[in-house]
Amino acid sequence: MIESASAGSAFSRSQEDAAYFNEWLKNSLDNFEADLASEHEEIDKDHRTLLNLALEINNSVMIAGNDTVMTGLVERMSLYFGDHFATEEALMLKIGYPGLASHRKEHQLLASGLDLFVVEFNAGQRQVETLHRFLRHFVLSHIPRADKNLIVWLRERSGKPPENKTNGELPGSRLAFGFS
Repeated sequence: MIESASAGSAFSRSQEDAAYFNEWLKNSLDNFEADLASEHEEIDKDHRTLLNLALEINNSVMIAGNDTVMTGLVERMSLYFGDHFATEEALMLKIGYPGLASHRKEHQLLASGLDLFVVEFNAGQRQVETLHRFLRHFVLSHIPRADKNLIVWLRERSGKPPENKTNGELPGSRLAFGFS
């Protein structure tokens, strides 16, 4: 459960950093098909929704949104990530994906990062950099590696050749543009 802190509490990240991260998120969405699409409609829909929720949260940071709005957005994102991870794991179990155990560990790592943000949020610390680290890992590592491994396995199993949408470029590399 997400708790609201006192009205008017400020995030510790500057609005300049939030603006930069906002551009990073927009770039992630703009380049989704080339860099992040998994070729699985439901998974891709979830990923886009999660990125859009992160963008909404970050926009609220930039305009110093009130705690009630932030609380609702953070709670929606936290619940949506939980549902998304459960959906992916159910799919992997159903199809007998051999990488399920390692993928589940990755989800647990991601969930702990999001949980840290929620704890900080509930404590009134508003450490947006925790959310930024979590999302960078999700966008730059989890989606283009762990989720794409699942899609490659599905394509190999069905006899379809894997698609190369990035022309040999590391998936997600255009998304980083210097943000570390």
